[in-house]
Amino acid sequence: MTPSQREVVAQRIAQVLRRAQREADAVDEVSEARGILHAAQSFADEFAAADPGFDRTRFIKDVTVDPS
Repeated sequence: MTPSQREVVAQRIAQVLRRAQREADAVDEVSEARGILHAAQSFADEFAAADPGFDRTRFIKDVTVDPS
């Protein structure tokens, strides 16, 4: 997988996790939100292992911060 392909995949995963995070926050499901954050961190770790230039912090921020 090329770095640009990994970036596209990472963006899609972040979008899905962000949506799930917002839904968990909306219904005050703290344990579910923590689980989603843990999954995001695991994805970030895997992407960073495959690409040392991967911005792990930005990925986590993309999952947890609403872009609007």
